[in-house]
Amino acid sequence: MDFGATILNLVESFFDLLGIQPSDVLIQAVTAISIILVFLFIGFIVYSIFERVFCRWAERTKTNLDDEILKNIKKPIYFFVFLIGIYTAIRVITLFDEFKTILDYVFIIAEILLVTFIITRVVNVIIAWYAEKQRKKGVSEHILFVLKKIINAIIVIFAFLVILYVFEIDLSGIVVGLGVGGIAIAFALQSVLSDLFSAFSIYFDKPFEIGDFIVIGDDAGVVKKI
Repeated sequence: MDFGATILNLVESFFDLLGIQPSDVLIQAVTAISIILVFLFIGFIVYSIFERVFCRWAERTKTNLDDEILKNIKKPIYFFVFLIGIYTAIRVITLFDEFKTILDYVFIIAEILLVTFIITRVVNVIIAWYAEKQRKKGVSEHILFVLKKIINAIIVIFAFLVILYVFEIDLSGIVVGLGVGGIAIAFALQSVLSDLFSAFSIYFDKPFEIGDFIVIGDDAGVVKKI
């Protein structure tokens, strides 16, 4: 027995205890409202745990990375709990039975998009935190901006593929198409991608630092900015 059916039975028992025999529509409406209130309370508890436990713990750490991550995910997680409550509440209302399949797809897509949103926020926070550290060292953070866009694009594409999988769409053709398209783009932008990967290599491997004297071919000089 799922949670919605349990609440429905409790509501019916409550009306029986009062000696009242309301219509099925009223029972289902009261049940749906009760479910939403329960999930609002659960969401409030989850939010309070983040606010009073995790956030306070993060304040005692040396880095502000965990503070920013918790700050950016606690509200979306609260909304995620509320979304589950709305879905559970709608399922107990027989009026929506004929739309059950459509509603299932809608809420699954909403959950996938919300999880994608949370992941991208975490990625953005981590990259922004790292960029701030690099900026204090005098290193340009433009390459990290490009990296953030690439990672976010990969996350969105993966979420799109998951949504297609939910709709039971054959992904083999799409994956092959993406592979062929990726190869074609790689050949067309070969020099650009080569420069991009070289930039990533210099940025993360750090073969030289600001202030180093380097010689490249016939050119030599002191590194002023990376």
